[in-house]
Amino acid sequence: MTAVAHAPSAATAILDTASMARRLRALLAPGGTLGVAAATPLVWKPGSRALVEYRLEGGAPGRVYGKHFAKRVRAARLYETWRALERVDFGPDAGVPQLAGHLPDLALVVYVPVEGRMLADVSSPVEAERVARRAGDWLARLHASEIRPQRRLDMQAETENTGRWAARVGELCPAHAATARALAGELAWWSARLPFTTDAPIHKDFHHRHVVASARLGVVDFDEVRMGDRALDPAHFCTYLWLHGVRRGSYHGDAVERAFLDGYGGRSGWRPSATFSFFAAYTCLKIAKQLAQETGVEPRPAGAERDRQLRLVLAHGDRLIGALR
Repeated sequence: MTAVAHAPSAATAILDTASMARRLRALLAPGGTLGVAAATPLVWKPGSRALVEYRLEGGAPGRVYGKHFAKRVRAARLYETWRALERVDFGPDAGVPQLAGHLPDLALVVYVPVEGRMLADVSSPVEAERVARRAGDWLARLHASEIRPQRRLDMQAETENTGRWAARVGELCPAHAATARALAGELAWWSARLPFTTDAPIHKDFHHRHVVASARLGVVDFDEVRMGDRALDPAHFCTYLWLHGVRRGSYHGDAVERAFLDGYGGRSGWRPSATFSFFAAYTCLKIAKQLAQETGVEPRPAGAERDRQLRLVLAHGDRLIGALR
């Protein structure tokens, strides 16, 4: 009996340099001689998503990234969102990475990465403030844009998420279970009382490792873009800046946060309110879950340092939500 050869899975196919050379050549240089010298996974989460760097030869650009999803609908949605973002006016020196194309059968979105350093890696206080101010302006332009993503922020679902995050913290780090549960309870109480909106396109995962400092500022990672409350993005950004300060010790986070909020508020006229405090506390619990799982933005601490950061972030969330009383 002749064995049947099964077609390789998309997750396997996206690492095949010969196959990907043909596919990328069709996107980037039809009729040319472009090849793929290497396909290197940068993120690999089986059953969820992957990010692969393709080193190219025989043409420009020298490299592209491919973002792959286990579900094709997620790749299609990201591609349509990205196309809309390319039409947004982010100013003369800011934007999004150049989209190269979409390979639906591989659930792969291909783009040209922005060359530069992440804001998290900018050591000069003056430069960090300048980049943060530009990031604030970028975000204000996104919120004021006319794009209308398919998804919408669901506060009931987000409240349920916070309960799951607290349970995960308790499961992995029992010493912090009570604090995490209390914070989730406060968030649930306020989520039924604050005037949330869904009138702006939001990034939903905006932080210092998704802002690329270069001559043309770039923002990356649009998986979570949706219509939502515009307070979520600046609160999320500022809370991750706070975490960066905890990790760096002497990091100039307060000045960078002020620069970001000046850039955002200067264009939008927005000022922090109760919903900002809510979403900052919400982000604290999200970070706590990531710390407990040893996931999230790098570096990912373990042992005593993870315990210290968990204690600090939960206390920070408690202070933020407590200020609403």
